[in-house]
Amino acid sequence: MGNDESKIREKEREIEENKNRREKELEQAQEETWRKLKELRLENECQQRKMEEQRQAEEERLEHERELERQRTERLNRLMKSTQVTKDEIIKLQKANAEKLRLASETEKRHGNLNADEYRAEMKRIENEQKKRHDDIMNDYRAKLDKCAKEAEADKKEAKQLMDGIRKHNRDEEARLMKKHEDDIKELEKKTRKAEERRDKHKTELLEDLSKQRIEMTQRHEKEKSDMEARMQKEEARHKEFMTQLDLQISKDGTDHEKIMEEIEEQKALAANQEREEDYQIRIRELELEGARPVPTMNLPIGPSPPVLQPAAVPPPPVSSQTHTQTQDNAHTVEPGMNQQQPQG
Repeated sequence: MGNDESKIREKEREIEENKNRREKELEQAQEETWRKLKELRLENECQQRKMEEQRQAEEERLEHERELERQRTERLNRLMKSTQVTKDEIIKLQKANAEKLRLASETEKRHGNLNADEYRAEMKRIENEQKKRHDDIMNDYRAKLDKCAKEAEADKKEAKQLMDGIRKHNRDEEARLMKKHEDDIKELEKKTRKAEERRDKHKTELLEDLSKQRIEMTQRHEKEKSDMEARMQKEEARHKEFMTQLDLQISKDGTDHEKIMEEIEEQKALAANQEREEDYQIRIRELELEGARPVPTMNLPIGPSPPVLQPAAVPPPPVSSQTHTQTQDNAHTVEPGMNQQQPQG
């Protein structure tokens, strides 16, 4: 009975341990799924940060290009301003030449007595020199103006090409980043969906396995319980049969014991009678010997004579050691037999 109860307790403890282990495995699977989802979320955030950093870097690069374009525009404006200054200087020079011609005419009027040919030659020379200087200044101005216009046109074309390239690169990079971002989002959603499907599948499998194990454990427990009850009923029937046989054996042993004790009592009585007979014979012989001896004369007491002892009045002698030992052996022989018939409950 005690062994069966311990086995049942061990089975129940084993079922509880399996249940706890399955629940622990399910919790670990859920933690693993949440950890993977967290890693995917962190990876997505990292990609978004990288895309944001790339966008900021692209904006900084565009800002730098705009700053360079602004500097080129300022330089071109300064060049145009310097060209305007040159124009102002030419106008001032023309005014100065006109002033000089006016002064020369006035001088010619004041000095009419001078040689007219020399004066005209000198004025012609001065005029030619001024014209040559004016032409040189104008040619230099035109060359500088053409050079500035060509540089400005080249800078404008370069800036336009650069801006077109930057815009095209930005559009391509933005399209690439958007496509990559969409692909990353799709991949993340796909991974998340697969992880959720794996989690649900694993959870379903664990629950099904756990339910199957519970059903199997319950069936096994019920079967073991029914087997245990059947064994207990068999043991009880066998115990009842054994107790019945034991009662019969005890009653039989009691009857045999009584018979043995009666035989022992009879043997004791026979031995006692035999010893008494031997003692009687010895007393008779002693009395016969005493009757053959001369009787001495002595003063006998006055009164009735003492009664003569009869054989039946003689007290029985003590039981001999051999008879007592045989009695003890018989008692010991009977008692182990009785002890052996006790139930082994």
